[in-house]
Amino acid sequence: MRKRGKTLDIDALLVVDPYEWTCVHAALLQRVASCERSTWAESLDCLRTKFFWEYEGVEYR
Repeated sequence: MRKRGKTLDIDALLVVDPYEWTCVHAALLQRVASCERSTWAESLDCLRTKFFWEYEGVEYR
């Protein structure tokens, strides 16, 4: 868990209080930039830990 000014960043959860788009935008840019790797697959593995994905783990019938 990391506290950065007005944001609280806990793995794939980002809390901003009070809401300010500039804080959200900056936090998202930082998360994506922190996952820069030498290959797309490595970057993707990192990004998967930084965001909750809407359909991750969904089983289709």
